[in-house]
Amino acid sequence: PSIPITYFLLFLSTILLVAISTYLISSYLFKNKGIAVFNSFIILAGATFSLGGNLMVHGYLLSFGLSFSIALLGFYFLLKRRLFLYSLIMGLATLIHFLWGHLIFTILFFASFFTSITKNCSVKDHAKAFLIFLLFSAALSPIIFWQNHLDINLSGEKIAEILGHIRAPHHYMPFEWGIMKYIEFILFFLIFIFVFKKVRIETFNKNLIKIAIGLIFIGFLIGIIFVEIFPIGIIIKMHLFR
Repeated sequence: PSIPITYFLLFLSTILLVAISTYLISSYLFKNKGIAVFNSFIILAGATFSLGGNLMVHGYLLSFGLSFSIALLGFYFLLKRRLFLYSLIMGLATLIHFLWGHLIFTILFFASFFTSITKNCSVKDHAKAFLIFLLFSAALSPIIFWQNHLDINLSGEKIAEILGHIRAPHHYMPFEWGIMKYIEFILFFLIFIFVFKKVRIETFNKNLIKIAIGLIFIGFLIGIIFVEIFPIGIIIKMHLFR
């Protein structure tokens, strides 16, 4: 009898976390409450410009939505250089959705590390954050071993067929995505680049975001090569396009 109530509370938590995290991130970056409110409204309205079609807010509850909303809060603490809280929150996001937590943690962790590499405390602080997150990953290690056991006799082409063509081409197969998706994404990205150059953001955070974007595109390129052209099972299962 408590399932509908539990479902509603989790869904409400996702919506609230997305709104609050977007507001906190925007307010911290732009030092403008009006922009923060506007950004939160746009996200809650369902705006998305991702190539694979991953919406932040759905009309139904998915584990990756809750995981992503928690990861947004983790990003906020990373911007504030609170690495301990960042790793704890990202660990929680990973427990809820294995792939989203690891992908987002990896991109933001290395973006932060490369941005602050010149600081004396950088290596030590990032090492602590990594070890904390590693504990959460260790708790999920049976998932990795069991998945590898299931797929041990499958070729990369077969895994691409099962996970990509049959299950979720919007996660894996960029050669199959419609031209309008690419046009929409490129136009939105060009607007983002223009605004990003004009807006005043603290240099550290601006560099962090630049590196994160670079890492995302590197992952995208790796995905194209080793999913579409030369399929490799382990790369396919990493969901790099997400």
